[in-house]
Amino acid sequence: MFKSIDTLRTYHYEIDYSYVLMAFVSVLIAQFIASFIWFRLANSFGLKTPFSETVRIWLLSRFGRYIPGKIPFLLMRINLYKKIPAKNVTLATITEYISTVAAAFFIVLLSLGDLPEDYGNIPFYWIILMITAFLILLKPSILGYLFNKILVFFRKVPIQVLPSYKTVIACVLAYTVPIALNGAGLFFVFNAMKSVDASYYPIITGLFYASSLIGLLAFFAPGGVGVREGLMMVVFSQFLDEPVVIIGAIGIRFITIFAEFLLLVLFSLFEYFHRDVSSRNTTII
Repeated sequence: MFKSIDTLRTYHYEIDYSYVLMAFVSVLIAQFIASFIWFRLANSFGLKTPFSETVRIWLLSRFGRYIPGKIPFLLMRINLYKKIPAKNVTLATITEYISTVAAAFFIVLLSLGDLPEDYGNIPFYWIILMITAFLILLKPSILGYLFNKILVFFRKVPIQVLPSYKTVIACVLAYTVPIALNGAGLFFVFNAMKSVDASYYPIITGLFYASSLIGLLAFFAPGGVGVREGLMMVVFSQFLDEPVVIIGAIGIRFITIFAEFLLLVLFSLFEYFHRDVSSRNTTII
């Protein structure tokens, strides 16, 4: 990206802000749906908190992913769930993480059929095997067994509250919705600068999340910053102008952060005023 600064300066930009607005709305809805999925998943693990508080905790902990390493993100979430056992929060978070990755692989798999012929034949079997592995690992009896083995090793009480396999599979399928909406957000960002045919939407979404998955594996990069954008530049520049890809990659990152921050402010205000109204309506006898 740094080497392309001169190209960025000389490129002729004509930004259609209606597409930027559509990108923001799409990402905003995606984050809200993802927070609702976490609310349902958290309840199945015994994390019983009101919806507004759950969304606020989920959004706050999300900002922890921008601290290098994945542990600060988990520790922040455990700290926010003050009265909930840490092992429940941890297992719920692991289930969320694996469900999201499995859903992303599913989206990537669907998008591979739209790859340009220049990319050659893509081996479907390894993605199918990975999805199968995730689905097996998500089986509560297996995931709970492995996690409890770790707890026993550290002389902790095994966890008893586990969701049904049906609930977990429902989460995997549910996470495909916010993933598709986030992909639409990037598609709209690209269209804000250059017209992109709708037939490219599946492959843009698939490649976007393929780069995001690799970014998640980069523990040294907070939130996959730089890794995801670099990979997006490599793959999308094959069929889009380089400046459009660079601005789009950076733009979707800032749109996502702003959407999460706006939701956090809205739900924090709702919780604050709801608590304030409840306290005023309380009569002391």
